[in-house]
Amino acid sequence: MDEVLRLAERSTIGALILHPAALAQVRRWLRASDFCDAWHAGAYTVLLERHTAGTPIDTGTIGAALIERGGTAHQHLTAIADAIHVLPHSQHGLAYARMVADTGMRREITGLGVLLEAAALQSALEQHPRPMTAVCDVVDAGLDAVAHRSQLSELTGRHPRPQPSQEPVAVLAARLGADKYLRAHPTRDTALESEHVAALLGALLDRPPDLPRVTAWWTPQRIAHPGWRAVYATILDLADRHEPVDPLTVAWALRTTTHHRLPAPSTAQVLAAVEQGRWQSTTTLIRAVAGDQLRAMTERGSTAWATAAANPGVHVIDLTDLGHTLTTALRITATALQPAAPAANVATVAPVVRLNAREAVLR
Repeated sequence: MDEVLRLAERSTIGALILHPAALAQVRRWLRASDFCDAWHAGAYTVLLERHTAGTPIDTGTIGAALIERGGTAHQHLTAIADAIHVLPHSQHGLAYARMVADTGMRREITGLGVLLEAAALQSALEQHPRPMTAVCDVVDAGLDAVAHRSQLSELTGRHPRPQPSQEPVAVLAARLGADKYLRAHPTRDTALESEHVAALLGALLDRPPDLPRVTAWWTPQRIAHPGWRAVYATILDLADRHEPVDPLTVAWALRTTTHHRLPAPSTAQVLAAVEQGRWQSTTTLIRAVAGDQLRAMTERGSTAWATAAANPGVHVIDLTDLGHTLTTALRITATALQPAAPAANVATVAPVVRLNAREAVLR
């Protein structure tokens, strides 16, 4: 916790004690969880309770309430005095509270990233989209709540975004559980992920009609290995131009890439990938790559989110929009893990038909 934030939190508490009428406005968008310091959060909670109950708010009553909650009188009374006298212009409480809320909302947004990472891991292990899509719903609700609070706090006269129908419950506990879940499993194996990519591309070169099954959710930009990224981009380019898609045409087209000294697999590597993918199910390879993609996307997205949130020049609303973009992309990618619709159960019908025919013969 840096000194500027500590000063902002202390000044907010002091200003609200001296000017409690501001609580009617501040409480709409400032939460106790926005405070990093535990004493500041406790003092703000007492202020909200007394404001709700309509009981007096002053240094004496606040100090008595804090002492009743636990702690020495010296500790609380000294802290209250510091909060009141820390700045000479305590009537600027709304401005100070906005600083605290802004920091708290950025911290809340950053914390949502670990939920996405844990959900991506669970979907990859279970080979099912449900964990990913369910957590995306929770994250979207959290982002909507933050965006609503942010616009309420700005007082710009703009109509705020609609209040979310429901906010995520026990998100803090969910974050702790997600963090433990991630620590209990191995980290990403990028070498294995590259093998999955090569095998899937080999399968697509062996069975080009399967290409539409991946183009809806997989783009070349998401392939970390530059060589296989070039292969996939070449496959898509050939398909778009209605040209043959096979190992030879791809190897021929890749000569341009290698001529410009850009990384690309050798012809032998492409043929090896085709041989590897030929004997594997396209569905199995798609699921493996999609699971890898979910983990890579959430990992990169969480890092980018945290970096942007640490930049004071990036508005909170822009951070929430970035989060919604990520969850949308994750939902699309998770569709690759959707179980196939069950086919007509011919096996249960056919035996009955055969049995009836046999009975007819016996009769």
